[in-house]
Amino acid sequence: MELAAAMVLVLTVDHNTARQETGSHGISYIDYIYFCLYFMIIAVVWNALVLSRGPRMALIEWRDNLAPKLLYWPTLAFLLFTVTAATFLAGGG
Repeated sequence: MELAAAMVLVLTVDHNTARQETGSHGISYIDYIYFCLYFMIIAVVWNALVLSRGPRMALIEWRDNLAPKLLYWPTLAFLLFTVTAATFLAGGG
């Protein structure tokens, strides 16, 4: 859990730096990428908590937590693709 907290801190500092560099006042395309990364960190922490202390879930315990491991990159890629497509269709960001 300490690693997740450190990752959120690093991501927050990097996000703040990116906002200062772009000078954006609203939410821009790059912000959505950071939101996707925040979501993925939360998902990994949730998986770790359920695996260690939570209720017994067959999907998470199946083959030593293989399902969440296999779903990590496709989920992140889908989120990033969705954000990119939505930004492109909306006319830029």
